[in-house]
Amino acid sequence: MSAPVPLPVFDGPLDAEGLSDADLETLRLFGVEAALIAPPPLPVSDAREARARLERLLTHQLPRFARAGIRAWATLGLSGQSVPERGLHEVLDVLPELCAGGRAVAIGPLDLAGRGGAVEEAFDTQVALAGRLELPLLVNAGGAALSPTVARLQAGEQPPRRTLLLRLDEAGARVALGLGFYAGLSLHPAVQSLEQAIGAVRRLGARKVVLGNPSGGGDLLALPRAAHRMEKEGLSEALISRVGGLNLAALLRLPGV
Repeated sequence: MSAPVPLPVFDGPLDAEGLSDADLETLRLFGVEAALIAPPPLPVSDAREARARLERLLTHQLPRFARAGIRAWATLGLSGQSVPERGLHEVLDVLPELCAGGRAVAIGPLDLAGRGGAVEEAFDTQVALAGRLELPLLVNAGGAALSPTVARLQAGEQPPRRTLLLRLDEAGARVALGLGFYAGLSLHPAVQSLEQAIGAVRRLGARKVVLGNPSGGGDLLALPRAAHRMEKEGLSEALISRVGGLNLAALLRLPGV
């Protein structure tokens, strides 16, 4: 008897720099056919390093995923940890150029981690940029960060229907969905177990729910494992496909993923 064919999934946002070529081969083997890749949420020393990291995502990481047989798209942005100590505006001013021509399909993931006005300025500027460029916005908003992040987003002009809130547990996802956002249910064990995430999908349904393990950590194969477990537990293939990629593709306006 042949082994079951894994359901195709669209995973992300993934920290491309944190994944080896062997990791990409493993992802492809377990059904990851497409991915949204993001810059790592790591500190940078200055604007030059921050810009180089974003450019490397476009010029090096996208082709690397393609060579591994995974269709990939990029999301660009500065997380709170990645706000440079010097030259913030040099990076923010070049973001529209980097996003030009469809090279990036979203802005983010953003967050309010860190202290100081520069983090808030970077956050607000990128939210406004997403609205101006008509690009989706990805924001890490799990745990205690949910309320202040939502409040700041609501003060901006980016509509919730074009925004995905990431790293959420079931309670956070209910808040996000109630406010019109896409809800990124986390598969990271520090947020909730796989069983809890699948239970949340059962109760919340598939509309605007995105399963994932953004920015690495935990289980490399969290999303393929979740898809397989949901299939074994009798959830419909249509529901699994939506939370395992089609909803993310719809947000990013990527038909045919």
